[in-house]
Amino acid sequence: MANNLLDKSSIILTPTAYNNGEALCVKPSDGSGDFDFSRNSAATRVNAQGLVENVQILSSNLVQNGDFSEEGSEEVSNGSFSQEGVELITNGDFENGSANWNFQLGWTFDNGQAHFENLGSSNRNLWQSPLVNGNWYKLTFEITSITSGYIRNVNSSVTDDTQFSTIGVHTQYFQAANVNLYLKASVDANLSIDNVSVREVAQNWVFGTGVSIGENKAVFTSTPSGQSVSQNAVASQIPNGTSVKVSFEVLSISSGSFGVYFSGSLVGSLNSVGVATFYFEKGTETSFYIRALGTTTGSITNISVKEVGQNWDLQTGWQISNNKLNCLGASSQIEASTLLNFDITKKYKLVFTISGVDSGTRSFRVYTQGSNGGVIFSYTAHTNGTYEYYYDPSINGTKLAFQTAFNQSTFSIDDVSVIEITDDTNLPRISYENFSYQDVLGSELVVNGGFDSDTAWTKGSGWAIANGVATHTGGASYLSQSILNADTQYKVNISVTAVSGGGFVQIYMGNSPASVLISTIGDYTYYFTSQ
Repeated sequence: MANNLLDKSSIILTPTAYNNGEALCVKPSDGSGDFDFSRNSAATRVNAQGLVENVQILSSNLVQNGDFSEEGSEEVSNGSFSQEGVELITNGDFENGSANWNFQLGWTFDNGQAHFENLGSSNRNLWQSPLVNGNWYKLTFEITSITSGYIRNVNSSVTDDTQFSTIGVHTQYFQAANVNLYLKASVDANLSIDNVSVREVAQNWVFGTGVSIGENKAVFTSTPSGQSVSQNAVASQIPNGTSVKVSFEVLSISSGSFGVYFSGSLVGSLNSVGVATFYFEKGTETSFYIRALGTTTGSITNISVKEVGQNWDLQTGWQISNNKLNCLGASSQIEASTLLNFDITKKYKLVFTISGVDSGTRSFRVYTQGSNGGVIFSYTAHTNGTYEYYYDPSINGTKLAFQTAFNQSTFSIDDVSVIEITDDTNLPRISYENFSYQDVLGSELVVNGGFDSDTAWTKGSGWAIANGVATHTGGASYLSQSILNADTQYKVNISVTAVSGGGFVQIYMGNSPASVLISTIGDYTYYFTSQ
């Protein structure tokens, strides 16, 4: 039989409420009545003397981008090469016959299509003039029937001069050499077409010799070394000294490789299918491009350039990559702009993680600047792990930095956290004027507290129980029950219904007399901690 939750549980341990699918009171698996909690701030309570009881009060993390995962907006426009402009062809479905079209002998129009029949004529063009010389376009059209010949786009930039001769929808990307879209049928053609469309593509990109656009990609076809696809506005949009993340995807490659450049600086290269990601600090570069390294045939897409390392000031030898702050082996420092104005009247807890430590004896230190700056602490032959330090700006300075002490140290820093701490000695006193308790009580512990019968109580000399009251005459003595736990807080209610002869009632909790003397009739409530 399955265990019953109520078998060993008290009323406190029994689940009695829930909120958004969470049990507010549950019985632990070991039946102990104890719970383990995780919380983002230290626990506090207000005691009966009006003092907040706690070791610390913790703020939220004051470091911005402490996990180095923040990325800026995308600086590359149309990095996937998927952008398409508005439709440029009017009456491409021929619903209005020949309207908006120019045509030569052999072309006729009916039933929402354009037809060409072999007449042996040398003039066989069908055209409109919506293009801009030098821009790139995507042409689509449908051959609905064909019995002989072919049709082709004869804009002079189409070097492959592709001939279309099968039924179906056909797509071609081309760079316009003039303003005219010419669809030219062969001399022997007998065919019908429909749904002609032309849209601009490759917006914002400049293609070098041997580079063209395909379906959501830039295509390199035996591209000479040094020719590229470029977007120079990217470099001008990024401030000098900024940490940058660059990535692109190689979809295919059969020769050569692709190199990422900012002006003449090679950031990184890739010569296999996959995604390449590089990080670097931008200097004064004014251009951005991906270049063929050697004669290159392949295709790329998903080009991205984003700022990283926001809120950090990187000096030479440090770099943000893969959501970490990396020391590249130089004797250098990094400082966080968000940590330059510590309040010297407060204290802070600094936590960070080190990983990727190289072999050998290396030194690492946390460093401060300012009138009282200096080394907070340093580690020799440091190891991977999480480090923690309590930081006092009045002693350590107000400007925080990480620094290598020796050349050629390489490691990574992550999860930097600075939390403001208030010690319990600085916690405020709470006024109890007009203060009311919100009680959270256990079950009633006193048995026969209403004196309905002469039971459950241990009566000292002079005590009697009858008619719903306990009465005492004579000298001092106890009326008691053994129901308490040591060092436990309790709420006590008592009603005094008669007093005579100058006597009083005194309440004891665990053999230690409480400072309560009741000598008048009334209902009384007290909070005590048992001894």
